[in-house]
Amino acid sequence: EKQGKTVLVAESDLFFAFTEQDYVYLKTYEEKLLVRFTLKELESRLNPMVFFRTHRCYLVNLHKVKEIIPFFNGTYNLVVEDKEKSQVPVSRAQAKKLRKILGF
Repeated sequence: EKQGKTVLVAESDLFFAFTEQDYVYLKTYEEKLLVRFTLKELESRLNPMVFFRTHRCYLVNLHKVKEIIPFFNGTYNLVVEDKEKSQVPVSRAQAKKLRKILGF
């Protein structure tokens, strides 16, 4: 949703989704859009071969990941290719699954 209008976003344009203060947002290359779904509902609508739940508050498009940065205590930050080079956290619980999916 943007300025009261419903905006359609193609999966390929979605870099990641996240929660912030009880709201869910989609991040495209340069926009942050409010959505009316929970993160869980959004996850169920997106291709599970492309979108990965990195953290309880984040869902990332693996095709948009540019770098994987080791962080703290077995966790990572993923740098995505959006305009701001945003970093998406990967929880310790999800790090093992991510390593298996990406083969590192």
